[in-house]
Amino acid sequence: MRAFAWGLCVMVFAASSVRAQEPRNTERSRSVEALNGDSVGAAPPATAGASQDGAALPAASDRDAQSALVREADRAESEARPADALALWQRARAAAPTSRLAGRCERRIAYLAARSEGDFVPLADLLRMRKVPTASLDAAKLAAYARRLDGYPPGPVRREGRELVADAWLARLGDATRARDAYTRWLAEPGLDDAEKRLAASGLARALTQLGDPAAALAAMERAGLGATGDADDLRREGRRRVLRLVAGVLLALFALGGALLGGWRGLRLQALGRAFTPLRVLAAAWVLGGPLLLASRYDHAAFDTFATLAVCGAALLALAALYGAGLAEAPRVRRRAVAVSAFGAALGAGFFVLDHAGFLLSLGL
Repeated sequence: MRAFAWGLCVMVFAASSVRAQEPRNTERSRSVEALNGDSVGAAPPATAGASQDGAALPAASDRDAQSALVREADRAESEARPADALALWQRARAAAPTSRLAGRCERRIAYLAARSEGDFVPLADLLRMRKVPTASLDAAKLAAYARRLDGYPPGPVRREGRELVADAWLARLGDATRARDAYTRWLAEPGLDDAEKRLAASGLARALTQLGDPAAALAAMERAGLGATGDADDLRREGRRRVLRLVAGVLLALFALGGALLGGWRGLRLQALGRAFTPLRVLAAAWVLGGPLLLASRYDHAAFDTFATLAVCGAALLALAALYGAGLAEAPRVRRRAVAVSAFGAALGAGFFVLDHAGFLLSLGL
């Protein structure tokens, strides 16, 4: 019993230690957006002039025509018509090459031209898939798109399609097994840059973690050069916790089963109950278990549920320890000591499970 009490104190102490430039104005923001070419807001002044570098500014009519073409190009992209969008962006650039929107036109032209493989068919398919809402996306639709990707030529569109499929399996449909396979296919794509490799490896690690294999997830991240990241540290911690959960479960089983096999079952007899639950023992248990719970209810409401769970688990273990002690009253000393040591381990194991469930292990370095 003394060993169990020490274990319970350690458990309660561990739980206690865990809980112990002004914004720019609207006009300036619009000016910045216009400089970046990302907005087609109000039309510029109607008079033509010269820019800061001496180039002639386009006339108001040219700027108006360009703005209209930009809106048409945006609409074409949203409707998954990339070939039409490219032609419209080119016309918009030609309408006013020195305007503030010309930079945006250049960026969209470069983006679409780099993804023109397959006569824009793969890109149109990708744009349509990106617009599918989560509620309308099912496994059959996503699998059909993944099969179509196999027939598209290698390039940035197919790589982006692989990313869409893998992320959708994992985050939108919750199928970690298919997500693992999809991330593996993405990593096998030719021409991946370092950023794409890191994204694919990180997604593969998340899928493997959900499948219960953090060791393989960590290996995937280390192969991608992500072994020093915070995600890799989380995987290492999860690996340690898996081992500790196993140890805690073994400690609880040793106490519950080992104590009974060594003779503790005799404490369940009616004549032993009086010896097991004496008034002094009941008062001591109420003090050890109820004291921290009372403090938490008054000073730390956020920790109340954790202390309540500790109290319930502690009460169950203490009652079982008292029964075993009564049943082993006439047993050899070595048996009583073995059960006492197992009670201490069970208290630590129960405390670990409670803190793990409450999310407090990180504060303890675990």
